[in-house]
Amino acid sequence: MRRRRTMTVVVVLLILLCGEDVRADYSVRLATTALYYAKAAYCKAEAISSWTCVSCASNPGLQKVRVFTNATHSTQAFVGVNDSMIVVSFRGTRDTNNWLHNLDFLFAPYIRDGCVGCLVHSGFHCELESLWAEMREYLQELVAGKGIDGILITGHSLGGAMATIAAANLMSQNPLFPSAPKVLLYTFGQPRVGNEAFANWLLASFCRDGHESYRVTHKRDVVPHVPPCSLVIYTFPMKYGTTMTRTRCTRTAMMSLAHRVLL
Repeated sequence: MRRRRTMTVVVVLLILLCGEDVRADYSVRLATTALYYAKAAYCKAEAISSWTCVSCASNPGLQKVRVFTNATHSTQAFVGVNDSMIVVSFRGTRDTNNWLHNLDFLFAPYIRDGCVGCLVHSGFHCELESLWAEMREYLQELVAGKGIDGILITGHSLGGAMATIAAANLMSQNPLFPSAPKVLLYTFGQPRVGNEAFANWLLASFCRDGHESYRVTHKRDVVPHVPPCSLVIYTFPMKYGTTMTRTRCTRTAMMSLAHRVLL
């Protein structure tokens, strides 16, 4: 009998609670959708704009797609609309310039109402800021239209860190979203983002309006474990770990192989 090769994957589901025994169900379908949106962010800007990239075929129907790039920071993201859902996806680490920002472990103040003593990874924050002004303006335009009831935010690696800070920005800028659409944050291989004060504040922000956040990681991937905890960097204060064994190279292993798919 042929020995089956298996891999153990830790999917860290960051399920944000508003009370005891209240939690959102993790959706493999939605996570897979987010995964391919995250992968699409690595494609060339022209292919994303026309929604003709290889990964785009996994999520057909995205409209009003706009790509945002910053050559100085080597950052890229896109925003589009699929039915009633706005999609926001950030590209992960691409070149040496990105790595230099990844390794910038200094803290930057994250100034928001109620976020006392909040600090975030200055490199990740800087990368997001290189795109955010234009993205925010376009998001405001899309939300002003009718029929939007949710915002799916995703990214892989560095893109996941940028996505997390972007989600924090959206939830702290209520005038931008008068209709309060639900935020769904799915990240893959995301490094740690901020200090404990930031994590606690973001947890409360997600809980307040029933938003959801999931951080999908592989136990052998070093990226989710940086910056080191000795620098007092946190992702969120609460995590619900689920260990799953999947057969390698099957469709059911899609979420297990998130990092591999995105390489």
